[in-house]
Amino acid sequence: LHNGGAKNKRDTIRLAFGAEGDLFNTGWEYSAYYQYGETQRAQVSTRQFNAANFKFALDAKTNADGTYSCKDVTADAFGCVPINVFGLNSITPEMANWIIYNPMTFSNNKLHVAAFDTTGDVSIGGYTFSAAAGIERKEEDSFELPDGLQQKGLHGGNQIPAEIGNQDSTGMYVELLFPLIEGVPFVDSLTMETAFRQDDYSTIGKTNASKVGLLWTISDEWRVRSVIGEAVRAPSISDMFAGSSQTWTGIPDPCAGIGTTGDEKVRSANVLANCNSVASVANAIQNGSFDADLGVTVPGLNYSQLNTQNIYGLVGGNRNVGEETADTTTFGIVWTPTFDPNLSV
Repeated sequence: LHNGGAKNKRDTIRLAFGAEGDLFNTGWEYSAYYQYGETQRAQVSTRQFNAANFKFALDAKTNADGTYSCKDVTADAFGCVPINVFGLNSITPEMANWIIYNPMTFSNNKLHVAAFDTTGDVSIGGYTFSAAAGIERKEEDSFELPDGLQQKGLHGGNQIPAEIGNQDSTGMYVELLFPLIEGVPFVDSLTMETAFRQDDYSTIGKTNASKVGLLWTISDEWRVRSVIGEAVRAPSISDMFAGSSQTWTGIPDPCAGIGTTGDEKVRSANVLANCNSVASVANAIQNGSFDADLGVTVPGLNYSQLNTQNIYGLVGGNRNVGEETADTTTFGIVWTPTFDPNLSV
């Protein structure tokens, strides 16, 4: 009916400030920061149609003077134009203007983060090791609001629900580096590292992550590192609060295409036997299939657009979803040649 497209307008603001320095002349250093970010988006699409208006336009009546009008009194009062969908160029600009609709979606994301970190050395009985610790506070708010027709699936596409959610978390961590051996043959230094982090989320509760590893510096050229850890990913706002939107999944048929022109798909003897064991399938393979799109019989088992089947489903967030965890093992060797200290392999 007219050219389509979409326009997006995004406004983003970010504010950040921080400080760093010595912690009360203790030899420990600190860093602290706060940041705020917000993104707003407005999207206007075109080449969609208002299914409710289309329904009113199809339900027309003949007036006494031979003209046509929409039966629904309210729709007629708002300018409903009866539509004729039969014949080439039967839809006039006035008809199109009544059913044409430009979907709009508005979204907003806000993030507050405040953190404090400190690093330094700890000496116990003549043994010194390095430590780091910190705390982080994070607050997130997000929403995405399609207009009413999109939320009801009356815009010529899948139903798109609203998404509104928020969560906050407080995390604390500690990291330790213990020197074990240094200055002996083949061991320039051997250091053990360990870390632990705990986050407390308003949505899923507490999560823990940890790691332990060894860093073996053989020489100025060679280093070996190995780490065993547990990683954690907390669910996002979309993971938990996204509304249930429509989706359609196709149903693949392993027999489709057998006997058709140009079919080069390799199938096992078992698949071919199973396909030919069904009388209707075997008949189509041997004698061809009727293509409803073309109106003719074509070779082999062929599915036209009208014959293609889909499964209806819903995809969305789940407020009961928990965190994802992973046990990880990392091993690496680093070579830094003395002839080029800027090169690491």
